[in-house]
Amino acid sequence: MKEYLNICRNAVRNEGIFNNFRSYAPYINVVEACGESHGQGYLDWIKKEVSIVIDWERVCLNDVVGNPKLYSYKGLDKPISPTTLRYVKVTAELFKIFGSLGDRDIVEIGVGYGGLCKMIHNYCTPKSYTLVDLPDVLKLTSKYLDHFNIKNLVFKTSDSDFKTPSDLCISNYAFSEIQKEFQEIYVDKIIEHTEKGYMICNCLGRNGEYGMSFLEILKLKVNGFFVREDPLTSEENALYVWGSKTNYFCDGI
Repeated sequence: MKEYLNICRNAVRNEGIFNNFRSYAPYINVVEACGESHGQGYLDWIKKEVSIVIDWERVCLNDVVGNPKLYSYKGLDKPISPTTLRYVKVTAELFKIFGSLGDRDIVEIGVGYGGLCKMIHNYCTPKSYTLVDLPDVLKLTSKYLDHFNIKNLVFKTSDSDFKTPSDLCISNYAFSEIQKEFQEIYVDKIIEHTEKGYMICNCLGRNGEYGMSFLEILKLKVNGFFVREDPLTSEENALYVWGSKTNYFCDGI
């Protein structure tokens, strides 16, 4: 984690590092860990589940900053990073579960470099978008999103006040990867005051030794449910959802 934060810090100060931050091993291990096969899984899901025509030129703008590893996939004209394909998949699934996000106050816990925020803004302009992470991460995220002139963003840490309830809480693995003491802060400040939520979790095999277990998450006051991650990137992974009023999910686990 120390090396990861050093890259975030130095990328804000140094343009050469900023232009390549997504290619450094410590950063890859934390944010860009999706491999080529994962990208294929996300692309297969997109082709099956997404009915609208995707502007892949616009999608690939996510990869113009940071020099990520790109792969060529059948049916796409340009190489793309698997992480960007994941953000397309997550954005599409959010629309399927919750409908339009254009009128929502969104809070994202654990934001990487802001790639999901950028992807969501490709398709709508949320009422507000709050990004929650460590200070050095947020500074890099702000610099990345400034490159695309995305406005109406709020940057907060776990120490910040969250006085206004949000409509939608999002977390891609981040919530399940932090220690329980910080999870409880987010539960108290954000999650239990948010109407709807979407959290991909990779905590299910830990039994509460580090972070919250499967059962502890199920006991949260938001009354959510788990379904298998699709595509499944690890046997321990699952998607935790609350506030969904659609029949998108046919069964839980």
